[in-house]
Order: sequence, then structure tokens, then C-alpha cells
Amino acid sequence: MTRQHRRRSVYFSELIMQYLRMVGEDNYSGSISAAVERYLYLVSDFPVFTRNEWLLICDALKSTMRDRYFYKHGKDAIANEVEDACILDGYDEKWEVSKANLLEKIDKLSLSQAVSVLHVVDVFWAHSELGHDEALAKSGLRFPKQNT
Repeated sequence: MTRQHRRRSVYFSELIMQYLRMVGEDNYSGSISAAVERYLYLVSDFPVFTRNEWLLICDALKSTMRDRYFYKHGKDAIANEVEDACILDGYDEKWEVSKANLLEKIDKLSLSQAVSVLHVVDVFWAHSELGHDEALAKSGLRFPKQNT
């Protein structure tokens, strides 16, 4: 099987350029591949939330700017958005989730789990045309089948 190579134009932020200069500019492809593989390993540390808790989180973070602020403040930024969505928009009732229990779980997140949450939200909304379960599954989340 032959690999097809396609050239793409990619524009890097200054932060990414600093990283590439740090690891050496001789092999951008290898350096970027290694960084993405580390990122994917990091975000595979999924916290344990119920399906509806994940849906509430995805809903609450839908319109937020997930930037360096979120990465710097991790679980606190996520908790603030979730709490606001519950208080202002009734998301806890909409998704039938205990706000207090969810906020307690968020408070216990590690840094990698907080980044994982942001990753799941990004993947979920990138596949918003699918049903909820399929969109969550695209991120790698799996839930046991419910007996109905």
C-alpha cells in the first residue's frame, strides 16, 4: 500500500513556533507528529462522567472561547461555565444532572483530565450533525448499553 502525500499550508501560532525552534527546525513534520501523539495520549485520560453529565458539559462549553485561559485555569474554568449554565439556563434540569455532584467531580479533575474535557467538547461539536451518542463516541468515549 502506498502512502499518498498531500502538501498543505499550515500557519503556526507564535507558541507553536517557539516549540519548533526549541526542538529543532530540521524536521517540522516529525516534531509536530510527536507533539500531536503526546496530546492524544494526554487527552485519552477521560474523567468518569455519566452520559448526561458529558452532554451538559458539552452544551455549557459550546459557545465558550476555549483558549489558553481554559488550559491555564483548567477545571476552574470548566466549573465556572458549567455553574453559570446551570444557574442562568437551567442546564442541570435540562440534562437531569445534579449540579452539586457534577461540580464536585469537576473539582477533582487532574490537569490532563481537564484538557481531555476540552478535547471531548471540541470533537463533540465538530460532529454536531450526528446524534449525541455518536458525537461523544467520536472523541473516544464509550458508555455501557442501557437496558430499556
